[in-house]
Amino acid sequence: MEALGQRWFVDLGADDYNLPGYFGGQRWDYYRLRAEGHNTLLINPGEGPDQAPRAATKIVRFEAAGEGSLPSAVLELTPAYAAHAAKVLRTISMHDRRWVTIRDEIETKEPTEVWSLLHTRPRLT
Repeated sequence: MEALGQRWFVDLGADDYNLPGYFGGQRWDYYRLRAEGHNTLLINPGEGPDQAPRAATKIVRFEAAGEGSLPSAVLELTPAYAAHAAKVLRTISMHDRRWVTIRDEIETKEPTEVWSLLHTRPRLT
């Protein structure tokens, strides 16, 4: 996410494809390949992938700025977390072109542990 000339959340970038098991059995041992490395939610983090690797998610609602409405998008993330959640929606809204709200709505199938991670660059002054 970028605003006011500043990149607030960053992707960590590519990893070394030559790491042992990178495309095999050790794939989910590498932080950059797991959900933790991608500015998103983790539901019941543990061994293996944190999300369904082949899940198809989509934007289910988009609203441009208009009279009485905020520019926003709603992402349907349930397929990625179907093992633990009945519903996962992420809404991103912009307010006055100055600040952003990220809101997660999560309905889990049982008591769970939920984490949200965001990667930022250090700000040097």
